[in-house]
Amino acid sequence: MEFGAHTDRITVDQDILPLFVVKSTDPAELVSFAGTGFLIAPRILVTCWHCVKNMLPEGCRYAAVRSNGAGGHQALHLAHIEQDKQGSDLATAHIEASPTLGLKVAEGDVAVGTDVFSYGYPLTDVGRRAAGGMQFTLHARYLRGYVMRAFWYEHPQFGRVASYEVDMQTPEGLSGAPLIRRGSWDVVGVVYGTNEVASIAEFARHDPETDERTPELQRIVGFGLAHYTGTLHSLRTEATRDLPLSQFLRS
Repeated sequence: MEFGAHTDRITVDQDILPLFVVKSTDPAELVSFAGTGFLIAPRILVTCWHCVKNMLPEGCRYAAVRSNGAGGHQALHLAHIEQDKQGSDLATAHIEASPTLGLKVAEGDVAVGTDVFSYGYPLTDVGRRAAGGMQFTLHARYLRGYVMRAFWYEHPQFGRVASYEVDMQTPEGLSGAPLIRRGSWDVVGVVYGTNEVASIAEFARHDPETDERTPELQRIVGFGLAHYTGTLHSLRTEATRDLPLSQFLRS
């Protein structure tokens, strides 16, 4: 699969990882799917806080699943999960893995019209094995679009969120995936949701002679939402030594 201007086949699932709740058994038993995360530095994973914020039952923890190179997978436990100290919907976690892609935080925000792409694990199928336990089928997807605008999105939980609106779908499960400038590995934001916009497709009507009423019809259009570059730049946790992420990565 080609990404942006890259022509080599690149195994992105070593750096952009599906997140699960797992039971602390050997091997780990998958309990539920949680979203997507990505490696930005050795032993540091970035994701959305809403993907990993829940208190888990005893004996369960969050983990990322990574290919072991032999046709199987391994669950890498997430430790020291922490929300951005500035209260944004971003988080870091320690993970025993090192990046291979060369993802880096973009130096500055991007202009309207910039081509971008993302990769993650939306619409993961969940089932139950005949012998018991949960079974998950990952549907890794490459999604491509462009930045439509930068604006303040009124989030019901996090308030006014500096956001990019992008012309591509961001299905459930893609939250926490990097938004990357095409032709590079520059991470310009982090996907976190969908902005659903309603437009009137047909106005309500009333026929006075027959008293027949036709309700208003609306068309719902969904555009992707990603955290703004500046929010990623300023992400600050113990994992970044209490420095903004962009400064930590330069140190």
